[in-house]
Amino acid sequence: MEFVVFATAYFYLFNLGSRFDTLNRFCEWMPAGLVTAAGTWTQSEITETMERVRLLHSKLCDLLRVFGFGYGGVLLCYFTFNFFDLLRNFYYLIHVSRYDSSSSASSYNNSLNVILTVAFCLQNVVFVVCLLIAVSWINEKIIEIISFLRLIHVSKLPIDTKLQVKLFMNQLSIFEWDQFSAFGFFHINLRLIMSIFILLTTTLATSVQMKEHPYVVRFNNEYQSYLKFEYNMS
Repeated sequence: MEFVVFATAYFYLFNLGSRFDTLNRFCEWMPAGLVTAAGTWTQSEITETMERVRLLHSKLCDLLRVFGFGYGGVLLCYFTFNFFDLLRNFYYLIHVSRYDSSSSASSYNNSLNVILTVAFCLQNVVFVVCLLIAVSWINEKIIEIISFLRLIHVSKLPIDTKLQVKLFMNQLSIFEWDQFSAFGFFHINLRLIMSIFILLTTTLATSVQMKEHPYVVRFNNEYQSYLKFEYNMS
């Protein structure tokens, strides 16, 4: 199930990012400063092309927004369950290291469980990082066109072309307040990696500091009993 969510989200985001990248490459081929010259595009062609680029950019942003509305809840659950699964696996690795198996068969099973747990942790981390990189790449491509627009001397352009450039700039400023998020709870970008790491370390540190609390002691005892029963630890 996790792989299905990751694969579908990454496939859609990668394709959308590729379209933004193609649009940016096309803008680089346009006349410098959107000013016509001998043997190049006419001013009407430049204005019409600029309008089409702006509308296409807006359509792609709308597709990203619709994807966020439709898939944002799924990604919210995905990131949440991945965090709790990662926390549970870390908690398991901390507790399982306290036990020594009495038999070679149990020792082999315990080692295999540890290896599989670490592998699942790495898989979840790789999936999450890939999704965050894909979203950050899209955000970068969306804003990248600003550098192209800033090189344009708007005061020297005809009225129609100047209007398209100003509309494009306003369109980009609106996007800055409407970034891709997990159903509105948090923005999905590379900063989320640091947030997850801080939250994970804080939770583990708090559990260590509260190890003498009655509820924590009871939970640890129950969990240790479960490990002994499930994995035949002694």
